[in-house]
Amino acid sequence: DTNQHQASPMIREMDGRRFLFVCNMYGDPPSIYRFNSATDGETAIPSVYFNDTSASTDWMPVRPGSGDWNWRDLNGNGNFDGGEFTQPPAPFSFGKWSVDTRGDIWVTSNDAVKTISKIPYGGLDAVGNPIYNYSARVSTTAPSIFTELCRIEYEPATDTMWVAGYTTTNPLVRTDYWGQVGREIVRYDNWSTGNRTANLRIVLPYDFSTDPITIKAMSLAGDYVFAVESRVARIHVYNRNTGVKVGIITPGPEVGSKSGWVDVDQGIRAKLRPNGEYLIFVEEDGFGKVLMYRWTPTVVTGPQPLSMGTIIGTTGSFDGVSTRDKVFDGNIGTVFDGPTANGCWAGRDLGSNVTRRITQVKFYPRANLASRMNGGRIQGSKNGSSWTTLHTISGTPAENAWTSVAITNTTSWRYLRYLSPDGGYGNVAEVEFYGQ
Repeated sequence: DTNQHQASPMIREMDGRRFLFVCNMYGDPPSIYRFNSATDGETAIPSVYFNDTSASTDWMPVRPGSGDWNWRDLNGNGNFDGGEFTQPPAPFSFGKWSVDTRGDIWVTSNDAVKTISKIPYGGLDAVGNPIYNYSARVSTTAPSIFTELCRIEYEPATDTMWVAGYTTTNPLVRTDYWGQVGREIVRYDNWSTGNRTANLRIVLPYDFSTDPITIKAMSLAGDYVFAVESRVARIHVYNRNTGVKVGIITPGPEVGSKSGWVDVDQGIRAKLRPNGEYLIFVEEDGFGKVLMYRWTPTVVTGPQPLSMGTIIGTTGSFDGVSTRDKVFDGNIGTVFDGPTANGCWAGRDLGSNVTRRITQVKFYPRANLASRMNGGRIQGSKNGSSWTTLHTISGTPAENAWTSVAITNTTSWRYLRYLSPDGGYGNVAEVEFYGQ
């Protein structure tokens, strides 16, 4: 196929056999190749070919006259022969796609009703071709936040779906920048059981104020989401659990610290090695090569201070100055002095879709009023309204000193707080939460 400029290789192993999935630069439907080392060595043998009406197949002498179809090498000769083509029972818009580790193919459609479909892997035929039947396709309406579906990745081991595109919150602005990932990468946990509520939303760079910045391709590996820009091979790296951007990887001096465009839909592949190193491969169109980045994240062990998110709690103060934020300002000379004797509290909202197991708490009482912490409670919450007590301060803590307590509850929380006892006025100088 000299018209399809096949690229973006993906290797999958199904039922103990290795298969090569490729597509053209526009991300059109996949071509699949099998291997037979006994007869063909390492040469890839045409096995399965998907086509939709958007792809040109004039080069193919034997094919259905119109409509969508797929081909499977039923006689095993690697050629397109009559009788080897099937068509779906109804027109099927084959949009952006990916293949998961089980061999199932996931497809987006941006028709009037946007859908996400799975074409399940159906085992191997007598020749050793993977079986995919349009009749087995399962479709579901895409999450309503999307105005355009641009990429899709499914992780069967954890039942996690990643969908990228333009959303009602972050819509398409420039139609001349086609084939982009979109402006958000969204994670859905428990996809197969029907969850369509986003568990994480990563907002991507999208800026046309000077030199345009858009994201062309994405890849998942280990603990990270890798998103590469279209006009330069600059990779934005996000923590897959929190959505926090951990950094940017740029072309180094080995390639003159520059690159050309990333010009294919699936222009990045990332792989986590057993030693903790990430290998990231990026298509580089301007100078006709593939860039390989090597990155080993710094590993932080043990409990870490939980200082992210926003400060929450009882508003106001007794003197108009000693407000809840003083509990987390790192200064033992300032205090929280609440507006009332009872029910005052100060805490942290770690952030949307962020939860942590708390393992330790440190606190420093208000000078000469440590007794006002007797009976105070450290609490966690998943929703900000129902609270679970993780530790109760029993007795008067040490004056003018830090007290550290271990937390044995293993639940992860989004909201954390110190709740002052009745009569305590919220009094405390500092509270520090630690977790992982």
